[in-house]
Amino acid sequence: MATQSVPVDFTDLNMTSEPGERIDSGLPSPLTSFLGRDEVISRVVRLLDDPSVRLLTLTGPGGVGKTRLAIEVAHRIRADFADGACFVPLAPVGDPTLVLPAIAHVLGIPTHPTQPLWDTLVDTLRDGHLLLLLDNFEHLLFEPPAWLAELIATCPRLTVLVTSQVALHVGGEQRFEVPPLRLSSRSGERAGFSEAVALFEQRAQAVRPDFAVNSKNQAAVERICRAVDGLPLAIELAASRILFLHPAEIAAHLSHRLRLLTGGQRDMPPRLQSMHNAMTWSHDLLDSNERRLFRRLAVFVDGFTLDAAEEVCAGGEGTAFDVLGGLASLLDHSLIRRDDESDHARFMMLEVIREFGVEQLEASGEIDVIRDRHADQCLAIASRVAPGPQHRSQPELSEIARFEADYGNVRAALAWLDESGRHGDLAQLAMYLRSFWYLTDRYEEALRWLERLLQLNPEPSIDVLCTAGQMAQLLGTPDAAHYLERALARAEPSGDAYQEAEARFHLAIHLEDSGAYAQAERLFVEAQERYERAGNALGMRQSDYHLGVVAFGLGRLPQAKRRLEEVIVAAQAAGDPLLPVWSYNYLVLIACEERNAPRAVELLRRQAQVLAAPALRHHVPDFLAAAGVVAVARCQFDRAGRLLGASGRSPRALMLPERAAFERAFDTAREHLGEAELEREFAIGRHLTEAEIGGELTDLLDGDDTPGSQANRTSAPRDVALDLSSRQLDVLRLVADGLTNQEIADALFISPRTVATHVDHILAKLDVRSRTAAVACAIRNGLA
Repeated sequence: MATQSVPVDFTDLNMTSEPGERIDSGLPSPLTSFLGRDEVISRVVRLLDDPSVRLLTLTGPGGVGKTRLAIEVAHRIRADFADGACFVPLAPVGDPTLVLPAIAHVLGIPTHPTQPLWDTLVDTLRDGHLLLLLDNFEHLLFEPPAWLAELIATCPRLTVLVTSQVALHVGGEQRFEVPPLRLSSRSGERAGFSEAVALFEQRAQAVRPDFAVNSKNQAAVERICRAVDGLPLAIELAASRILFLHPAEIAAHLSHRLRLLTGGQRDMPPRLQSMHNAMTWSHDLLDSNERRLFRRLAVFVDGFTLDAAEEVCAGGEGTAFDVLGGLASLLDHSLIRRDDESDHARFMMLEVIREFGVEQLEASGEIDVIRDRHADQCLAIASRVAPGPQHRSQPELSEIARFEADYGNVRAALAWLDESGRHGDLAQLAMYLRSFWYLTDRYEEALRWLERLLQLNPEPSIDVLCTAGQMAQLLGTPDAAHYLERALARAEPSGDAYQEAEARFHLAIHLEDSGAYAQAERLFVEAQERYERAGNALGMRQSDYHLGVVAFGLGRLPQAKRRLEEVIVAAQAAGDPLLPVWSYNYLVLIACEERNAPRAVELLRRQAQVLAAPALRHHVPDFLAAAGVVAVARCQFDRAGRLLGASGRSPRALMLPERAAFERAFDTAREHLGEAELEREFAIGRHLTEAEIGGELTDLLDGDDTPGSQANRTSAPRDVALDLSSRQLDVLRLVADGLTNQEIADALFISPRTVATHVDHILAKLDVRSRTAAVACAIRNGLA
């Protein structure tokens, strides 16, 4: 991009040095304290300490805090450089040819009429041991700064730290992408006080000194920080609104972020006085094709792949353009980011940036066309998680797992298809999603869209009615029977064996969950006969599974076992991963009913093996609840309470017949532990980490059933309070509250050194290695 060259008055660069001083020109002194980011600072410092890194570029979107981070790093390490550090602000420089004069001015290097400035600069810096900080380089890159690589090569003790939204692409450059502020708290921080929340509080107090984040407003402050993706500038602008808005009101208005995030300090550059200005500064650095791609990419929610970007964004305006090259450029400009959590190339756009992109897309007049393309692309990817024709096959679990990443896009597509009147495509997309909705527990969202389809079409398909009835049943709403009976009434005269089977099958599940086992059994048999006529083996197996469940509900345990064991064999032969998971769950309960704890443990092990697939993680709570029942069968009542708590499943919230089995197990545990102790163990279970849950399961599955054995006792020591002194108990409770050593010292009127000694002794007595583990031990033992 071409930038107009303007004269620059270097006396306005706000530097403290004068010509002729030593090389160290000083650094800006920020007016506010620097919060958090210790890990990020450490990583940058380590890079600058690496002799192979002579040019380090801090990249990131506008408002992420590159300049503030660079200045903080420079302050912390300037003493490590014999000649100190100097700061050269390049934002007011509009012409690349003026960069060298700006550096020379800041360094106080005089010009010689007979010697080129470059030679003078090199002569000055050749033997200098200096950290040179060049701030805001992005708008000067329409001419490659090849001189920078030459300067580093010529001056072996010079280290250059650059801030830029765009990578420099010169030899020897090491890039570091500055992340937004952390949105979650860590050990040693005030409870719930992430870096982002702490910054909000500090900046809010600048306009309202009596403001403090507390239990009443903390959730709203956290919502604000999440809504702006932890961008420091956006947090500061949002915090400035605290003078006349409550945090909850600020959070509510952030559905239109760019309107709210204004009003920055008047002495700041215009680009930092609002997020819109910051985005405009970044946008103006793009060429026409990059701008077109950027605004079209804003249609994606929660990220996109290269293939998706090419399908939705390429073409139009006469000629196609290079999407891959455009993505690389937008990545360089920090307007998109790589999703490092994904196992394949996927890109993200921060929500504040995406909102600006949507604004540009609306202004371009092509938003409807791009949203239509986006919806078409979502229909295509959703078809991969659709059940086979007439539900003859389940979608591949690997497809379900991959599809999760794109579900935000699909949500946007559903809304657009409804808004634009493409109701036929809306119904098609909903039917593609029915297995996905079911397998990922998205019942409420599914029912909302299905009810919308029923509103749009007074004569809906049997599939829509059955799916609406299924979701309503899972949610326990009274409309379930109405939808399913309508489906059966529509299916009866159709003469379509598959539709007749589906209507009977789903109504039978409703009756099964309600405890009407005899009626459910009759309908499952009828459904199975019709599935057989339709040649639908999956439907036949699923009916067999439910006939086993009904037999369990009727107390016919041998019949239930036989059916469920046959279902597992048939499902595994057909490559169906779901029916074995469900069948093992009931076989475990049956073994517990028969007081066969060793058999229950063996079945639970098998279920754990088939649950290994990531797409089945939604079934883990049911597995943990079944493990709690097994713990009762093994007389490990405290562990049973913890596992039931970890499952998040309340017996009252379950459907019949499993609800009856869980209620019996819960009652048995209550008889042995007492109401208060059981509730305590249940509460502990809700706070167990994944590793701690794994430990509970290992002890359950590997222990023996001998009365009084280690497996029958709680895995946490019961006498922790006896091992610790009263002062150590006080310190442990404050550690569990998230206080730092200094805060504990202030609370107990002792020195931080004494607190540190107490903490060391506590860790030793509890036989743990970290404060986090000590907190977990305190929670498990009811001490916090």
